[in-house]
Amino acid sequence: MKKSLLSFVSFLLINILSAQTATFKSNLENAISESSGLIYLNHRIITHNDSGGKAALYEVDSINGQIVRTVYVGNTSNVDWEDICHDQSYIYIGDIGNNDGSRTNLRIYRIAIADYLNTPNDTVMADTISYSYANQTNFSPGNMATNFDAESLISIGDSLYIFTKNWKNSWSNVYAISNKPGTYQIDKKDSLDVKGFITGANYNTMDSVLTLVGYNIILAPFVVNVTGFGSGLFSQGTIVKKGLKLGSSASGQVESICHISGKQYYISSEAALGKSAALFNLDMSNNMSLSNVSKKEVMPYPNPVSNILQIGDAETVLSEIYNQSGMLVLKSDKHKVDISTLTEGTYILITHTIDGQVSTNKITVR
Repeated sequence: MKKSLLSFVSFLLINILSAQTATFKSNLENAISESSGLIYLNHRIITHNDSGGKAALYEVDSINGQIVRTVYVGNTSNVDWEDICHDQSYIYIGDIGNNDGSRTNLRIYRIAIADYLNTPNDTVMADTISYSYANQTNFSPGNMATNFDAESLISIGDSLYIFTKNWKNSWSNVYAISNKPGTYQIDKKDSLDVKGFITGANYNTMDSVLTLVGYNIILAPFVVNVTGFGSGLFSQGTIVKKGLKLGSSASGQVESICHISGKQYYISSEAALGKSAALFNLDMSNNMSLSNVSKKEVMPYPNPVSNILQIGDAETVLSEIYNQSGMLVLKSDKHKVDISTLTEGTYILITHTIDGQVSTNKITVR
């Protein structure tokens, strides 16, 4: 669904990025170095690896990050497991990763919780929910170049919701699918302008809060809280985004999140850039308030502009230009940006600073 320029700007102005600190708990052992999903079930932390890993779920000790139990899902394979969620009766594993947009075997595996908890041989069997995206017509491989990759899955009522990781425009599209086994073609239900890549999701049934985690183009992690929505229309709720400070030497490539109790969450990261996979605790008791956020304004010039746009100063590390439909049309890490390839019209400029702040400006190209 396309937004008007006015609603697009309004959304950006409330989406101020400040800082939320997560506390390091432990490194994760090498066998789960690509931890990609998390749930907290029956006082157990459960995770899994992503593409090419074993078709297995791992229970983790939060104190030392060691695996205390492994449960194999016997009738499945791990093409690209990216997230996991549960309701009162079932665990759902999202084999939904699709980096190059070419997969025709997307699926979600459903496992009875009773089977998982009580299996005598640490092996369970799963039902399969297969699906395709109704709005995808091109399956030509394009590595990190489509809007049909996904790494996030939640359960609400009798539906599952998939949040895409849009490589083309840094949004997240939302698709709803039945939680019953079968084969489905699913339509886009909603879209969220997250200005980054969503890698994990959690729905807190106690408070009706959706929490998303991800990172931006420079691998800076963030968390998004969504409240006050209904009928799976998350964009109609109140949306707050904050940068994540992970105060340790562990990897900051966040991949998953799960609710523990109250305002407490766990986050996992996968090994990246020579740093270990890790488990973190996130305390959301401050309700991610936007109050007292100081915001340094970036004033681009000249404006209107025809050729070279001067953006920010040494603290500006990334600039993004969007058209009136919310499509990313230009991205740069330079302070002088050549916009001569853009057609005449009005655009939205978003600048990211080294300390995680975001500024939004309207620019006119002529």
